[in-house]
Amino acid sequence: MYSKTKAHICKHMAIFEPEEYVLGKVLRADDYHFLLFFSDAPITKINNCAYKPQKGSLLVIQPWDEVYGVPDDNKKTYGKYINITVEKSFFRRIAKEAAGGGEYEFKHIQNVYSKQLLELIGNFQREMMDHGESFPLMLESICIQIVFQLLRDLSSEPGTNQNKISKDNKYIKQAR
Repeated sequence: MYSKTKAHICKHMAIFEPEEYVLGKVLRADDYHFLLFFSDAPITKINNCAYKPQKGSLLVIQPWDEVYGVPDDNKKTYGKYINITVEKSFFRRIAKEAAGGGEYEFKHIQNVYSKQLLELIGNFQREMMDHGESFPLMLESICIQIVFQLLRDLSSEPGTNQNKISKDNKYIKQAR
């Protein structure tokens, strides 16, 4: 599934940068998967519900969800995306705190990812390249931050993660 794929893998999380999409096959996994799209992507069905990811989209696939990438009759090629795989028990431990001690329920399956999430992914990749798993607490800390940011991005209202400048900003008021 991930042949010819750039990967950074630690105990709690893996970040994959596949060269192509898996289309025409039903997939299921035991962990949480978060897909970040850097361009338009093929229609993706999750439990028979179709999603059309676009550039900037974030899509969550929960454990044992049925995922199907719909083949394109035009043999269209699609751009890059990232798959963040989070080990199920690690994710649930972090999500439980985010839910105030109860079970976490996603408000959205699809939303947009934030600039902060991309920065955290970069931190994770640099840590893995520079130090591997030599500093497990540092890696775990970055993984925790990534999971919290994923939860924030998916719990916000669609379109609010675009880092909009507040109209109440005193410098904007002064410029007006």
